[in-house]
Amino acid sequence: MAEVKNTDKKPAFNFKPVSTQSVYEVLDVEEPALARPVSRQEEEELSQTLKSLKLQKYEDKLREIGCESLEHLANLGETDLEGVGVPLGHKLKFMKKIKQLKSER
Repeated sequence: MAEVKNTDKKPAFNFKPVSTQSVYEVLDVEEPALARPVSRQEEEELSQTLKSLKLQKYEDKLREIGCESLEHLANLGETDLEGVGVPLGHKLKFMKKIKQLKSER
């Protein structure tokens, strides 16, 4: 049986971007906080909140996983907190605050 070689080097897909605008611009919606840079004020709000909860020792670990504002904190779950080594008692404090932040949205 003769071997058939594909001499057509065209890609399977001929993708051409429709627009150079971001999805948020096209849909005319606000870009989510997680996608935009965090302001110094937002970082400070997170620091102050952690201090008020007496949980400031987790600040560096939270920043390592990308939690740099209260809005980021509100998106964390129990698994995220376990991943940075937060024990049960402190995790309950975090989850109470996270629930409060979500209700304020």
